[in-house]
Amino acid sequence: MTATRRWWDRAIGYLVVAWALHWLPFFLMGRMLFLHHYLPAFIYSTMVAAALFDFLGRAVFAHVPRRGGAAGQAVPVGVWFSAAPSIAYYAVLAGVLAASMWSFWYFSPYSYGSGFATVEQLRAHKWLSTWDLQYA
Repeated sequence: MTATRRWWDRAIGYLVVAWALHWLPFFLMGRMLFLHHYLPAFIYSTMVAAALFDFLGRAVFAHVPRRGGAAGQAVPVGVWFSAAPSIAYYAVLAGVLAASMWSFWYFSPYSYGSGFATVEQLRAHKWLSTWDLQYA
């Protein structure tokens, strides 16, 4: 077993199992669920995302040569950003930031329980028919 595979199994594998153990019991429930049911699983899914990003830096981009190093060495994520950012970097950053801000604006009335004057407005923001919204 390679060091990369061992790292994947120990770090991300553990986090995925922890996420599943926190999420699956509530997925199987037939009653209404609230935000506090999902928060422990959300913490683990956030850690999985960070570990996956680190894994991509270690495994997928390992062929990229480091400054003063040879190809085939693992590239820490910090090295990716050590050079001057390009226009593409700023474009992607602006896109992600804009998408995050729009998502917050669009979904904040659900989170905070305010902002919808009528039930029709609430239903208009419902993306999936499987979403079970109270009073909608």
